[in-house]
Amino acid sequence: VGAVAAAFVLSTAFARVLPIRAALGAGAAMLASGAGLYVALVPEHHDRVLTLAFLVDFAAYLTGISVLQFLRVDLWAVTIAPGPTFLTWYLLLRRRYDLASLVGGVMLGFFVLTGDAGWGTTVVGSTSALAVLGFGTLELAEGTGRHVDRLGTVFVGSVLAARALRGVDWGGAATAPGGGSGDSGGSGGSGGPGSAAGAGAGEGPTLEGSLTATDGRVDVGGPVRLSPAVRFGVTADRAAYWHADAYDRYTGEGWIRSGGTRLYDGPLDPPAAETTTVEQTFEVESILRVMPAAWKPTRVDGLAPEAVQVTPTGAFAPVRSLEPGRSYTVHSEVPEVDAARLREAGTDYPAGVRDRYLQLPESTPERVGRKAREIASGADTPLDAARRIGRWLGANRGYSLDVGRPEGDVADAFLFGMDRGYCVHFATTMVVLLRSLGIPARFATGYTPGERVAEDRAVVRGLDAHAWAEVYFPGNGWGPFDPTPAEPRRAAERSRLESARAVGVDGVDTEATRERIDATPAAPANASTVITPDPLAAVEDAGSGGAVSPTAGARDAADGAAGTSTNGTAGGAGALLPDWRAPSPLAGADRVTLVAALLGGVLGIHRLRLVEHGYRAVRLRYQPATGSPATDVTRAFERLEILLSRRRRPRRSGETPRQYLDAVGVPPDGPARRVLELYERAAYSGTVSRAEADEAIRCVDELVREAPSDGR
Repeated sequence: VGAVAAAFVLSTAFARVLPIRAALGAGAAMLASGAGLYVALVPEHHDRVLTLAFLVDFAAYLTGISVLQFLRVDLWAVTIAPGPTFLTWYLLLRRRYDLASLVGGVMLGFFVLTGDAGWGTTVVGSTSALAVLGFGTLELAEGTGRHVDRLGTVFVGSVLAARALRGVDWGGAATAPGGGSGDSGGSGGSGGPGSAAGAGAGEGPTLEGSLTATDGRVDVGGPVRLSPAVRFGVTADRAAYWHADAYDRYTGEGWIRSGGTRLYDGPLDPPAAETTTVEQTFEVESILRVMPAAWKPTRVDGLAPEAVQVTPTGAFAPVRSLEPGRSYTVHSEVPEVDAARLREAGTDYPAGVRDRYLQLPESTPERVGRKAREIASGADTPLDAARRIGRWLGANRGYSLDVGRPEGDVADAFLFGMDRGYCVHFATTMVVLLRSLGIPARFATGYTPGERVAEDRAVVRGLDAHAWAEVYFPGNGWGPFDPTPAEPRRAAERSRLESARAVGVDGVDTEATRERIDATPAAPANASTVITPDPLAAVEDAGSGGAVSPTAGARDAADGAAGTSTNGTAGGAGALLPDWRAPSPLAGADRVTLVAALLGGVLGIHRLRLVEHGYRAVRLRYQPATGSPATDVTRAFERLEILLSRRRRPRRSGETPRQYLDAVGVPPDGPARRVLELYERAAYSGTVSRAEADEAIRCVDELVREAPSDGR
């Protein structure tokens, strides 16, 4: 705000003395120096600036990748905004409305291309630019009020036309929230995460599709389905939560992973904690858009280096989706840390961790922070706070895939407006609560361990896609915590798999799972052999030897009480609590349309002179008496004039009242002539009585009653 305010002050100060060409150069210099300052202050850019990869990455943002994925996007905004602000305001003050609209339009166009400017913002911004250009031109040309009316009508018409066209199906494939299309959305191939084949029966996006999109963001949508398709098999000496990616920037409506990916060029650094090496081999069974692995992955074999990229959070990702039949091996260094060590980790967080993983939107309601302090009251360490928050969420919110899209801030809606949700809601809310307490946390996605088919092998399906929270402990790295109620989630997964098998959906079993079913036909599908460790309960009391690791066992009895006592299968899904204040049902686009329609109505009323006509109609039909007989007679004659102007013609300039009545053919002995006589006496001599004033009012009332119903 300060930088933008300074730009306004500078442009105002130099508007009268700085030539336009010099100002254009100054604005360009401010923009370039701001970009240079941003790069200088973000160390991650130092080795890549002005390289081909850097330019390619920047160009990629113009294909719909949000600027929120920039590293330190707040710093980027502060350094970039002053240049365009200075130039636009300077040009407006110099009355160069064409150039001011051009500068504003270029900046708006950039955010349209990145996808950050929604429909409402785009329409408001483009209409504002047209308004500056149009009304500015009228000012320079000394346009009249009629021109203003016409220009305003054109603007309103353009907004309403844009809103109408927005609802037209132009033949393109609509992308469901989190569903995507093609490679990025999961429909580009049989059995992909978002495809019909992969999801089985039903409509709408899948949970897996929303959690494995390749555009670096997770949007929290409404109801989702579980995909029963087998995604991959994994051979490992221990089970794990298969980490796919993590997200640092919370928007209030979802998550964005800031920063760009890089090609894999060798082993990654292990975490600072004591670790155990876990080797995992993954065999792809259907199209896979991510490269899951136990956290923290350090090395990958089986794929060419140019086919693997590293995300900013340290996960592996394929450059292109992996096809069925491909395999790869990942070596991970899994932290082995006990509770005592985590409690002693303290809160001396590195500056980079604080900057990136404590971020919350300014729009986050204050009651979220108050709720976080209430839940974590009495917690002495971040570990204790994390466990209390996870247990509270598991005990007080149920599990359901059939919930509506949260209105407003997701965490706020889940805390104060919803009584159930799925993993995205639980993990999002836990991360936001932790950040509200000053504890760095992030939103992680991947897959739960899947169905064990051998001592060291499991089969993982789309329905195993999951989200959880990860908390940072100084000197130890990231520890996973899963606040989602375990039993209701497992029940939903079993039910979906059983129904898919019952109707013969393809791709839901492998040879190994079919052999297990044949060997134990009476066993419930995916029951006792499903390994679903719970990271939330992995840290036991000091001395128990438990570790913060998604490879730990299931929740113990004390922790399990919170998770299994939820009403995850009862009641109406997504019901609102009594104290929830329902938000406005109008979406942003509809609000813009409503404003445009109201403005159009005002302009229409003005152009048709409806207010004037209405006032004249009321004045014609209603005249209360006043304390002045002369004033009442004058008003009675004015009413007579209104009536005659409607039935005959208006009185012309310079035409006396008597000449006017003669010209329009008023009979010489009617009530109208009597009103004229009294008006002339009141106007020239002022000698009219109360009785005569009342008579003038009655005469006009009689003429109005006798007039046709259309007023003519």
